[in-house]
Amino acid sequence: MTITAAEYLIRNCTIGLKCEARWESLHDDGINGVRFCDACQKEVHLCKSSDDLMTAMIHEQCVAIEIPKREMFIGLVRPITD
Repeated sequence: MTITAAEYLIRNCTIGLKCEARWESLHDDGINGVRFCDACQKEVHLCKSSDDLMTAMIHEQCVAIEIPKREMFIGLVRPITD
């Protein structure tokens, strides 16, 4: 399945935390799409769709988002609140 650039736009959100870790360096404990960051002691969830991202935001999970032709973002994304 090809994902379009528009599906990677993160709208109405703010970056709660930008992590400098690399997905490849995070500990893989065998759970598909989830790795562990030793620096912050949190699970990082790989989001491959906007639904994945929304679910992670609802549960305040750290995420990894692969954006084509760019470096992968790892961190916490939160909805903008007034």
